[in-house]
Amino acid sequence: MQENLHFDISTSVIKQLGEQLISDEVTAIMELIKNSYDAEADWVKIDIDVNNCLTNDFHFNDVKGYILLEDNGEGMSLSDISSRWLVISFSAKRDQKESGTYNEGKRIPLGDKGLGRLSTQRIGKQIEIVTGVADEDIYHSLAYNWDDFDGTRKLSDVKVVYRTFSKKVGLKGTKVAITSLNNPTVWKGEAFDVFRSELSKMIFPVKENRPFNVRLSVAGQKVDLDSLNEQLRKQAIGEYKLRYDGKKLNIEILLKLNKLRGNDSSFYEKTIISDNGKAFFEFLTDKQRNKREFLDKVQTEYLGQLNNGYFFKYKTEYHFEKIAKNSVISGDILILANPGIFDGEILEYDIRGDVDLNEEEYFDSVGEYKRLVKNQVGVRIFRDGFGIKPYGLNNNDWLQLSTGQTSGASFYGLRPGNIIGYISISNKENLSLTEKTDREGFVESPYSQNFFLITKKFISEINLVLERAKRALNTYKSVLADSKGTFQGSTTKAIEGVNAVAEQSKNTLPIIEELQTDLSTISKEVKQNIDSPLFNNQNTTSADLKVVSFLHKAENTLMQVEKAIKSSAELDNNADFIAPQINLLKRQLHDFSELAGLGLTAEAWSHEILNMLERISSQTNDIEKRLKMLKNIDSVIYIYIEYVKSFVQNLRIQVNHFSPSLRYNREKKQEIKLSEFIDESKAFFVSKFTKINGEIKVSISEDFKVKANKGKLTQVFDNILLNSEYWLRKKQLSNNSFLPAIFIEVDSHLIRIWDNGSGIDETIAESIFQPFTTSKPVGEGRGLGLYIVEQIIESMGGEITLLHKRNTENRRYIFQINLESAKVNP
Repeated sequence: MQENLHFDISTSVIKQLGEQLISDEVTAIMELIKNSYDAEADWVKIDIDVNNCLTNDFHFNDVKGYILLEDNGEGMSLSDISSRWLVISFSAKRDQKESGTYNEGKRIPLGDKGLGRLSTQRIGKQIEIVTGVADEDIYHSLAYNWDDFDGTRKLSDVKVVYRTFSKKVGLKGTKVAITSLNNPTVWKGEAFDVFRSELSKMIFPVKENRPFNVRLSVAGQKVDLDSLNEQLRKQAIGEYKLRYDGKKLNIEILLKLNKLRGNDSSFYEKTIISDNGKAFFEFLTDKQRNKREFLDKVQTEYLGQLNNGYFFKYKTEYHFEKIAKNSVISGDILILANPGIFDGEILEYDIRGDVDLNEEEYFDSVGEYKRLVKNQVGVRIFRDGFGIKPYGLNNNDWLQLSTGQTSGASFYGLRPGNIIGYISISNKENLSLTEKTDREGFVESPYSQNFFLITKKFISEINLVLERAKRALNTYKSVLADSKGTFQGSTTKAIEGVNAVAEQSKNTLPIIEELQTDLSTISKEVKQNIDSPLFNNQNTTSADLKVVSFLHKAENTLMQVEKAIKSSAELDNNADFIAPQINLLKRQLHDFSELAGLGLTAEAWSHEILNMLERISSQTNDIEKRLKMLKNIDSVIYIYIEYVKSFVQNLRIQVNHFSPSLRYNREKKQEIKLSEFIDESKAFFVSKFTKINGEIKVSISEDFKVKANKGKLTQVFDNILLNSEYWLRKKQLSNNSFLPAIFIEVDSHLIRIWDNGSGIDETIAESIFQPFTTSKPVGEGRGLGLYIVEQIIESMGGEITLLHKRNTENRRYIFQINLESAKVNP
């Protein structure tokens, strides 16, 4: 009796599995489509009909409304049905995926849970499978009802109707017929439009590159699934591509001129589009004229209207080691978790206001064009051509584009509402990116974490290029306005120009007055001669009269010139009034820049922290006094009190270190001896460096003093030294025997700072002082530190450069600060 004991399972468990694992009708249909893909089908047809019944060939043919899926895959034999389809959660695909082996059609299966068959219960109650393999002469039919899985019976007691049909040898494939639809309204009207749109998003958007064909029809009428076809692609204003080859991330950016249109359409039409952007391209790529925002990785050849009208092409690459942060154990060593080869593309569209369609014959209307874009909006992840939820679906912003939209770093960056894109992975190359059982995203792992870091690096690079292009355009507008004499560009030069005109006018005024007197005298003499009785009026010619008229006009003109020159001579008074107003504006803008470097939050934080520290210190002292009045107090309490006092003191030192940087201290300038200042900065960083066995070495060849604000100078050193500390820590993680060191050298008016790390990445060496330039992984740095350093040093009249000297890794590594203008002469 005991030998017959065994487990069984209630049918309700199966029903619960299907309900929990399959969230909606789109997911259910996609699971069935994936089954066709795994069966090596070339195509799958989906026919939806809510008003008619299936033909008499099917077992359930007496209920209105059905969904029929048909493919030309390998099909199943009776043995396959009994040993695979009817065994819940059995999956022959699981071993194939784990071993990376291919089917005969060179596909690694997408499924591996053995639960795809349960998806049918999300759609309807009555299910029939009709299937056959090529070397048999029969089709096998299997019909059952999900209502029988009601929990009142065991799984083995569920009724299954089996039949066979004859067929020709060589025919193969599978039909899945679903009737007694759970929610017929999903398949008609506006609800069906939503379903069709969502289904299209789950299928690879580039129709030409889909792994196999998906055909949809309603009551026999073909329904087009939206696709990112070539005509829609031509309307993109930006094309951004990534290719990760397993070692390096390659990024290519193509930008059209109308991406730069912005709100100033007048300037765009008159200045930019007039020469197809050629003059602006030359400015954009000129390091001397466009110092702040120049793009050094732009293809040197001007594209103009070539390549679908793209304006320029930008290319760059990043090594995997510079992006990834997460590791796994392989054997006895720790290695970075490599997610495998993948690629992707993002297309950006302008769907604001009126759209100028150059390909009108491909779209019924502007409205049709906008509908196609909106239906495809989002950056989705596809595995072998099939979408992975929730990425890019239902407004899922997994790339956090809307978050960046509110930050200063991406004011001109990508917007989630007007881009269509995909990341394409495969089972062959990306088996380490495992999907969750409910098909709702990747299982979190070092591999998926590094995958997301790579894609976010791609986005940050796009935003960086867009930022610089748009900011460069703003600078270009100012340069053009300045060259035309309008009040933009250098205000100092404008004031100087006004004063020069006033001075020249003052010098010219006496000459004009003298000329006016002479001309008046000559005019009177000529007129008197003509009017004289001695002059024969008969001899008066038209030329004589013209001379008189000319002299009269010349007198009037000189009078007007005299008025204008007198007004010009008074311009210096206006300039004297305007100059201080402009200087005030400059100071206010300067203050704003400084506050951006440190932030209002830091001021409030410092103030509150100091208040709290004072309160804690006062209360601790009070408690200590009271305890001394008592007897038999445990010594541990006194030790704790000393610890608190020490902690408060150390924290106060840290806060006071930053206090000179605060705005209420910034206006104060003082004479600072560099050797003493560096000793203070060194003391602050010593505690950080001792933790990594690091050392700061200072060399003073010729000490000097500068007149500057101590807070600003502190920011300069902090940013440079913190950068060094970050990269030295990174290097030490990969080499335990490495001993970090930072070197500071003072020589006359020069300060040189370097470390014994890897040096500056060659890809950013030329643009290291530009905002948002960094080789740190996404989330660990925004690339503002050295930009702020340069701004501060320039405000002191100094200059910072990255010297061309190279280290043992053939990289530039020495920062040199020239403070000659701020130097205090002995």
